[in-house]
Amino acid sequence: MNYFLFIVMVFSFIGHSQGNDKVILYLKSEGTQDRRSEYFVQLLKLALDKTETKLNKVKLESTIRMQQGRAVQQLLMGKNIDVIWTVTSIAREEKLLPIRIPLLKGLLGHRVLIIRKEDKKKFSSITSLEDLKHFSAGQGHDWPDTEILRANQIDVITAANYEGLFTMLEARRFDYFPRGVNEAWQEL
Repeated sequence: MNYFLFIVMVFSFIGHSQGNDKVILYLKSEGTQDRRSEYFVQLLKLALDKTETKLNKVKLESTIRMQQGRAVQQLLMGKNIDVIWTVTSIAREEKLLPIRIPLLKGLLGHRVLIIRKEDKKKFSSITSLEDLKHFSAGQGHDWPDTEILRANQIDVITAANYEGLFTMLEARRFDYFPRGVNEAWQEL
């Protein structure tokens, strides 16, 4: 699976200003324990700090929680959000303006599987895509990698809730949860 991360910015600050400051709204993380966005928020803050002038002050504010698909729709409508960072897809690139800067240097595209401890032996014998097809993956219902997995004939069980995917894995609703190598250790 080959992904790259992109940021989509819509700097239409009409209606997003407080005094002389312009405000960029970004999404809250998908869950209370989700820390995946912290790096991107700090990176964006650093870029804005480096380009700030007396007449052009910008601050970041988190807005509401929402799934990726809804966030794309809200961004297109100019509601509740000005910037997102997400995995790319052809459909998303047709609608939004990708900024092609590999913020994670491709780490998100290197996948590891979160599995149940008792399944370690089963997964240690997997050596090919054909072997992996005997197991089901868990993914967000609107994540681009869901379609990538399905295109490779992998059974995918989806959920609308990020945190719920961990509960579903524990409850044996699917066998593994593919995660970016940069995500899995923190999530565990």
